[in-house]
Amino acid sequence: MAQLFKCTKVNLRLIEDTPSERCFIRSIFNAIDVRKYYVLLQEHNDNIESFIPFLAAKNKKQVALNYIIELQDETQVGFITADLIRDNTGQNMWNVGYAVHSNYRRCGYAFDALKGLFCMLQRYSIPIMMLDICETNTDSTALARKCGFQKMRSVTGGNVGFYDSDHMELGVRFRWVKDVHSTSKRDKLNQEAMMSYEMKDYQQSVMLYEQSLSEPYSDGSPFTDGQIYANLGIVYSSVHRYQDAYEALMKAYDMGVQNKSVIKEINWLRNNTRV
Repeated sequence: MAQLFKCTKVNLRLIEDTPSERCFIRSIFNAIDVRKYYVLLQEHNDNIESFIPFLAAKNKKQVALNYIIELQDETQVGFITADLIRDNTGQNMWNVGYAVHSNYRRCGYAFDALKGLFCMLQRYSIPIMMLDICETNTDSTALARKCGFQKMRSVTGGNVGFYDSDHMELGVRFRWVKDVHSTSKRDKLNQEAMMSYEMKDYQQSVMLYEQSLSEPYSDGSPFTDGQIYANLGIVYSSVHRYQDAYEALMKAYDMGVQNKSVIKEINWLRNNTRV
């Protein structure tokens, strides 16, 4: 379970139940739409303060993945959760929920967090990630489509909609699903490159990242050209290919990957090498 996962625009950091996190999550639920659409257990709905220790405890037991969404400067902007559930057919899946603070919406943070979570879930054997979305929640519906989710279908081919007897006020809800392990060649190469880097096989990692750039991009994938160049620049630097590292990181920066680690490495290369 990753303590910190770096995405393009945001980082995902495991919830640990600190006073600042309690305060932040409480402020998120001040928004009427979050209160409406993020379905809580009744005990947490009655006392939102109990929600954060609940999420932190699940992280410690390693039965869920619950993260704060934060910017590169550690500004908290939202949270995202993934719980293991089993549907009525016996299928195991990740039940994913998220919320972004009203001050930080329409910046692509939820999209980036969902892509990052998708990347992390590929390391586990559970094949499906699922979003439970109300029919009236048009923003989340649009985001699901953008991230490559599709409405769950019945055996006869129809959409699977349902009413929650405990929350009839929400109306019809649909399950949107995505196959975690059905990935493109680009995604597979990047996953292998990440594993090689973690094992300190830097030459193999470089080769795999370079190969992945020639593969087409799939909608919803976290492995954009910019993100690959950012990762590749870090690996080049590890094998002292400093000019290549600088050029790759500057390409990533120009493509919008301007997080703290990229900027830090660019500055280090400028100050300590002849790039």
